Amino acid sequence: MDSLEIKAQNKDQLLKAIQRFRKNEKETQKSLSEKTGIPQSSISKLEHGTREPNLTIIFKVLSALGLEVVVRKKKKINQKSKTQGIVI
Repeated sequence: MDSLEIKAQNKDQLLKAIQRFRKNEKETQKSLSEKTGIPQSSISKLEHGTREPNLTIIFKVLSALGLEVVVRKKKKINQKSKTQGIVI
């Protein structure tokens, strides 16, 4: 899955992208909890948008899943801005 790239332009898209990577890697919330020290219930709430994430938790989860954040300038196409967002 090294070539999979998901663009996220907001918090909800980022959390869904993390969930998608977790599921594609056959990682359970419980095993992710064990790797990060974050309670499984908190991971569930993050993925479902019922808990406001903080950067520390997001980066713990990203690290445990072997992901990174790349921030880059939005590209423009034909005078209209096409958002590229954050890539994980």
